[in-house]
Amino acid sequence: MKLSLKKKDADIDGVKTAKPKPSPDSTVSSNGSSKFSFTSPFKKSSKSSVEEGPPPIAALEIRVGRISSVANHERDDKLYCMDVDVGEDEPRKIASGLRSVMSAQELEGRAVLVLCNLKPRKIAKFESHGTILCASNDVSVKLVAVPVDARVGERVTVPGFVFGSDEPLSEKKVEKEKVFEKVAPYFKTNQFGVPEFCHRPLMTSAGVCTCAIGNASPSSDFVEPRKEQ
Repeated sequence: MKLSLKKKDADIDGVKTAKPKPSPDSTVSSNGSSKFSFTSPFKKSSKSSVEEGPPPIAALEIRVGRISSVANHERDDKLYCMDVDVGEDEPRKIASGLRSVMSAQELEGRAVLVLCNLKPRKIAKFESHGTILCASNDVSVKLVAVPVDARVGERVTVPGFVFGSDEPLSEKKVEKEKVFEKVAPYFKTNQFGVPEFCHRPLMTSAGVCTCAIGNASPSSDFVEPRKEQ
């Protein structure tokens, strides 16, 4: 899945990346449940038979959050200013570009996924501390949904990848090492709408995350649906 962020006064919301070539799909078992397969998408070095390491997904701090308030930005009619609880002492202030596709009533109280370890950015003079993950296709943008029993503040994991105690990376290192750009091409939602990294689901303690759009490209909350020509 291609995870692309579109610039909006700040360069974190930015770089489109190409999809990886390998694309094995999830299958459905005889009892109707989704079954996740995995094929390594990483190229082998020309000088060695050892595969290159996977993108550093564990370096990213993706947590379950809950939107506690939504207000229109005073200076930009395309932006919301949100308070999002991610289990810290105070809610995070997050600027969101979802104003053109979702009402404030649709967003307030929703459980969401928040990419937390991004450097704070001034967006239309509003300091934003993170971004909300969505999925988009040619016609719509939808939030990534979180299981109802998932705990606010818990960290999202991916089966088969180690999330050590010394992770995630600092905000400064995430930016300097372009971690998000490296990880982005390996995200997508499968045919059932399950967000995956390298064909493995994004997990909470209460189960997998989901989305109303299948076979889509996850994005930040600044991405608008692409208009058909």
